[in-house]
This record gives sequence, C-alpha cells and structure tokens, in this order.
Amino acid sequence: GPPVSSITLPSPDLPDALAHFNKAAGTGLATLSGTAYNTPAVQGAGVWKVLTAVQDPGPDNILCSGGDDRWFNPASNLFDSAVVVRSTYEVTQFTPLPWSLSIPLASYPDTAGRRFRVTSLAVDRGLDANAALKGNWEVPPDVAADAGNAIANVNFFVVDTTAPLSAVRLPADGASLSSLTQVTGTAADVAGFVGQ
Repeated sequence: GPPVSSITLPSPDLPDALAHFNKAAGTGLATLSGTAYNTPAVQGAGVWKVLTAVQDPGPDNILCSGGDDRWFNPASNLFDSAVVVRSTYEVTQFTPLPWSLSIPLASYPDTAGRRFRVTSLAVDRGLDANAALKGNWEVPPDVAADAGNAIANVNFFVVDTTAPLSAVRLPADGASLSSLTQVTGTAADVAGFVGQ
C-alpha cells in the first residue's frame, strides 16, 4: 500500500488558531518538517520521496476561493505560482528522513493574519509491471481546516506580520501628579492569539 507522511513543524499539537509565527521578529517558522513511513516492513518498498506544497490563500484569506491562491515556488523562493508546486525531498542514505523544506521568512506576504496550508505526500519505491520505479502515492485530503489535528499530512499556520498595539490610559498624557497609585493601559494584537 501507499506510504504515510506527517507534518511535525508547524507542530500538530497546536490548534489552527494557535500556530502563529512572527515574521517581523525574524523568529518562528523558517523550516517545515515531517516524516514518513511505509509498512509493513517486510513487504513495504520503503519511502522514495516526500512531496510538499505550501499554499497561500491570497488576499481574501480563503483557500481555493478563486484565482488569488498562490503556492510556494522553491525556484523563486516566493509564493508566486497560480498552480500547485510541490517541493520534492528524495530519501537516500545521504538525505534520510525526516524531510524538511526551508522557506525564508521574507518569502511570506506582509498581510496580517493570512492562514497558510502545508500538505505532504509520500511515495514509496514500488515497481510497475515492467520493474520500473513508479511508486505508490499517498493522497492527502483536500481540506480547508483541521481543528482537531486529526489529519497528519495537512497542517495550517499563520505568519504574524504585525506588532501588537499598546496604550497607557492612566495617568493621562501630560498629567501632573503628586503621587502615582495606579497605571493602566490596553494591549491588542490583531493577528495574534490568546497567550501571545
């Protein structure tokens, strides 16, 4: 049968709403990674390659809603392809699993709150009737969300491009105080999440 792949970064332990990475700080998500296997070990042909695709939903932030979706193109290091582009990680003794795909943080658009989808699919070393390497292909589901993280080879994440905003409420700007008993203010992060 076909092999099975999974995505380990962004972390499958984070719900979709919490998988945020900070572009402005230059930290967080720079490399996507995962693993794959082919069972049973006795009859399995072994993993040949893992193909990954990273999709930007475009300005409307809705996956597959029209012509504004873009895929990461490793040749240009940009999200500039209007058709699916899959990066290939070939498994050899020199490039063992886990697989990885590096995307420079500068490649991500500067639109706040945009939600990206990464998919992986593994191909084993199965042969066709003529003994040519053809492989059995895993098929990742085409989903727009995975709130329960039940799908191992599809994951979602947000690259946070905006800094939070804060304001001091008390004391008032320019106030003359004889003593300071309380300082209050507000803070908000439009593209952020609880706990950030």
